[in-house]
Amino acid sequence: AWLAQAGADRLVITTTADAPGEAVAELRAELAALDARTTVEVCADSDREAVARLVADTAHPLTAVVHAADITRTGSVDDTAPADLAEVFAAKVDNALWLDEQFEDTPLDAFVVFSSIAGVWGGGGQGPSGAANAVLDALVEWRRARGLRATSLAWGALDQIGVGMDEAALAQLRRRGVLPMAPRLAVTAMVQAVRGNEKFVAVADMDWAAFVPAFTSVRSSPLLAELPEARAVLQAAQGDGENSDAAASLADSLRAVSDTEQNRVLLRLVRGHASTVLGHGGAEGIGPRQAFQEVGFDSLAAVNLRNSLHKATGLRLPATLIFDYPTPEALVGYLRSELLREDDEAPDPREDDLRQVLASVPFARFKQAGVLEALLGLADDNDGADDAQAAGEAPTAAGDEELIDAMDVADLVQRALGKTS
Repeated sequence: AWLAQAGADRLVITTTADAPGEAVAELRAELAALDARTTVEVCADSDREAVARLVADTAHPLTAVVHAADITRTGSVDDTAPADLAEVFAAKVDNALWLDEQFEDTPLDAFVVFSSIAGVWGGGGQGPSGAANAVLDALVEWRRARGLRATSLAWGALDQIGVGMDEAALAQLRRRGVLPMAPRLAVTAMVQAVRGNEKFVAVADMDWAAFVPAFTSVRSSPLLAELPEARAVLQAAQGDGENSDAAASLADSLRAVSDTEQNRVLLRLVRGHASTVLGHGGAEGIGPRQAFQEVGFDSLAAVNLRNSLHKATGLRLPATLIFDYPTPEALVGYLRSELLREDDEAPDPREDDLRQVLASVPFARFKQAGVLEALLGLADDNDGADDAQAAGEAPTAAGDEELIDAMDVADLVQRALGKTS
């Protein structure tokens, strides 16, 4: 329907046998209403012989190819089995490569692949999809390097119910800052990209104020730092430092009561804000020793709780707060120590700058420069070697190797500078 609305008068469309019969009938009716001369064939994209016969039997030569196949398989990279990855690649990548080969010598006006923002900046639970879409983007690069037409459209969210997308999923995307677009707007963007012979265009409606803090909560994103709207959000967050007046006021109140009452006050504060973030009615929504992640906290909720507690306490808090202190009780201990910190224990103001510099260095550079062991030594001094030795758990060389192999830059920075800063 998109192509017909964009002016295509002859369409050959393939759809899988898994497509609901009513959906195919609705598609035919919709295209007929647009006066498009259309052939809709039900055949698997992976059935190369069937697709080749369909193309050969077409009365008019094809002038454009649009690869819009999609498949929904969510999961992190760690949770993705080879079979899952193969299934996604078969639908999105293998067929695109075959189409490229099939039409390599055909003078096309357009060769368009539907990619996704999951392949642009990644996304939680989008391991297989992100990898497959990144390959589609690379295929377009390869075609254009051979002097062939090709355009990759990396879509954000569309405001319509479809494969793997229901009202609950759309609502979740909105909360994360990925706003569903009207399909007509997406069609307009596609037409402009193809007519302009663009190589790659990401088409997404973003609420950067909601998206950026959660997305950069664990590590920085050089890509987003290059976008003016996202950079403005990052700069605003960096300027949102500690409110000394609020921190001093709460600290004075705590010093006026017993240790037991201090913990009670802070626990009520933490549980109340956590319940508000989750949409619960009161502080009873989460137990003192119940893990935040067990009650539904994701990266977005973690950032919202961090921001809420920052306003309440005046403290400058890390975005990884609930991951470093996974229960309300553990978080109370951290807040209490920060609020009642003596002046001579105050953190060095240069620490944030150092953290950002270290986080910007590729992990391999630490090994090449020969400073990795020194940084890990600082980490051991900082938060674990003494405890491990006291417990009689001398680290092994093999254990060290496994630890290093599992690390990325963010992990190294956290270990070297300490989890509580």
